[in-house]
Amino acid sequence: MKRNPYLRAAAAAGLAAVCVACASGVGSTGTGGVHVSDAAGVQGCTYLGDVHGTSPFYGMFAGMALDGARKAALATAAKMGASHVVWKGTKSEAYSGTMADGDAYKCGS
Repeated sequence: MKRNPYLRAAAAAGLAAVCVACASGVGSTGTGGVHVSDAAGVQGCTYLGDVHGTSPFYGMFAGMALDGARKAALATAAKMGASHVVWKGTKSEAYSGTMADGDAYKCGS
């Protein structure tokens, strides 16, 4: 059986997208200077509310879709005056796209 080089390239690209999607981004600075944190990093901060972001992409575009959904949620957090976001979860569903959910916090004065 002859192996298809295009299938190999597609599999490698898919694996790279999955690896990108697994990264949490804790400690990074997102849209509008909003920092991605974990629960310990926002102790003593003021909770501002939930933030959500969506992307129409999913499947083999999961990495790009997750990045877009998170950027949309970070932009919402920035408009709320948040300084930090803690990601609650992400999901990617066929035909529904990719969604990112987080909690927005204002830390400091």
